[in-house]
Amino acid sequence: MNKQFSYSILKYRHNHVVEESLNIGVLFFFADSPKVVFVAPPHIKRLSHAFPDAPIQSVNALLKSFNSQAQKLSEKAISYLNDYDSLISEWFLTPNGSSVYFDGFRQAPIWKNETETINYFTTKYLAGYGKSLTESKVTVHSESYILNKYKQLLADNSGGRQLNAFVKEEKIEVKNELISFTSDSYWQNGTQNLVKAVSFDLQSEDGIETKALALAKKLEVLSSVLQDNQQRVDLLLSKPSNRDLIGVYKSATSILQHTNAPHKLIEEKKLVQYTNKVLTDAIEI
Repeated sequence: MNKQFSYSILKYRHNHVVEESLNIGVLFFFADSPKVVFVAPPHIKRLSHAFPDAPIQSVNALLKSFNSQAQKLSEKAISYLNDYDSLISEWFLTPNGSSVYFDGFRQAPIWKNETETINYFTTKYLAGYGKSLTESKVTVHSESYILNKYKQLLADNSGGRQLNAFVKEEKIEVKNELISFTSDSYWQNGTQNLVKAVSFDLQSEDGIETKALALAKKLEVLSSVLQDNQQRVDLLLSKPSNRDLIGVYKSATSILQHTNAPHKLIEEKKLVQYTNKVLTDAIEI
């Protein structure tokens, strides 16, 4: 029977409401050695691409400190066997609702040896940070990416029109006593159309589903306010880069489609068609 080891994934959670997150490190605990190893990407450009306003310098500093802590901890590791909560809180992070957190410990059999095990699980959980990805310039289709693409399409096809007279980049807040929703921009024809970019280019099925459910619920709670204000929410959607997540993405769009709030879903492949409609139908504001 193969010997077991334990590991925990370090995650960065940008939005506490929808709990979308990215893996940024893996902590390994080998009880037989004993040894504790922390592995993080040499750079975290994927994090900055996904969340442009993430505190990259602070996260980088934290990752470096975790590597140092893991090396110091190895000598005392055996005393934390089966007490992983204490290991994390005393040497790495206290459970304080931080954007950076360890996602529990799991057990698995050692694959060949410790070095090969570390390499295998690092590749598995930190895919997307490697040199090959950087060189190929794979882009995360984040909210800022999809919004910038929408703005560029408007500008490229405006035909010399003064866009700021028809399309406003001002944020509009819709709220009641329970919740609020803020758009990225808006335009108007018979209704005021609130444009909001929504990225589903995430790392996990849970993240995609949770984000869709939270947004659908928010729109439903604000449905009567939107109707009274003669407003519609236009959601610009990006799909996951990971093809394995396309199924849950389709479920997410179905969840959003069935909300009773006045809204419209625009997938990225239909963005050109949508911007043409905006340019054709928008009235001067």
